[in-house]
Amino acid sequence: ERLVEGLDPSLGPFGQADLRTSREQQEGGGGAKGPGTTPLRRMRSSPAAFEKAIKAIHRRAASITSIHSDVPESSGLLEKYCVVANSCTVYQKESQHWIRLVEAKLGSWQRSKRKQFTSNCLNEARKSVKRFKGLVGSATGRFQGTCGMALRCLANLIIEDTEEILSTHLFKEAWFLPGCECIATVCATFTDYCSDLSLYLERNVYEEFLLTLFDSLVEIYTTELTAWHLRGCVTASWQTPVRRDVELLFECVSTVAGLNGAAAGGSAPFPTKPIQSSLASILEEVARMVI
Repeated sequence: ERLVEGLDPSLGPFGQADLRTSREQQEGGGGAKGPGTTPLRRMRSSPAAFEKAIKAIHRRAASITSIHSDVPESSGLLEKYCVVANSCTVYQKESQHWIRLVEAKLGSWQRSKRKQFTSNCLNEARKSVKRFKGLVGSATGRFQGTCGMALRCLANLIIEDTEEILSTHLFKEAWFLPGCECIATVCATFTDYCSDLSLYLERNVYEEFLLTLFDSLVEIYTTELTAWHLRGCVTASWQTPVRRDVELLFECVSTVAGLNGAAAGGSAPFPTKPIQSSLASILEEVARMVI
């Protein structure tokens, strides 16, 4: 029962006390520690002996083409979602490990030469083990779901910063011009955010986050493209600017995928094929429309 204690689907209660304490210490005087020195700890009800120090997300000076938000509330949410995603991933790995340990123990009992002892132990243990595996399995699913939800929230915060430029320029008159920087600005914004997030998200969590982020953008792009197609506006002339956008996004993927590897001490960038396949679907979609 304690496996899922402390987690709330709304993400509200999780880590609020840690974030509040961190801000108070940063804002206070005297012996207060500076940003990045206060560790964010799991709730005491956690079964995991896990503690991770995480620096407060410092906003870099935004580049000319970036529309990175500097709102303090947004920074707090980003930090919170990073902690939730990382923590739930660790919980998930631990719960899966517990299941493997139980299965290994049962296997050793079954191979035991002490048949009578084995039989008695198994008969008594089966009900408890079945219930335990059910609880852990349920908790594992919840951890995974909460991690995914935190990553979707992270992606949504970033997408919100790009909504204005997308709604103003994407598929509008200026978009057809060679110098249109609509998607270039989106890519710069993604890179700016990922420069921070790559430092705080675990490697596998960061990989899942990027897939979520670019999938969200692809959905927005193709939805708007379909809307113009239904109006009868999409012609062969659209393929060139669409290809330009996709090429920029491919370059962006390569850039942000390498950030986490550099943060991890030079680890090789993770495979980006799933993200590239998602981006390639844009070209397939526009090709289908102009046939």
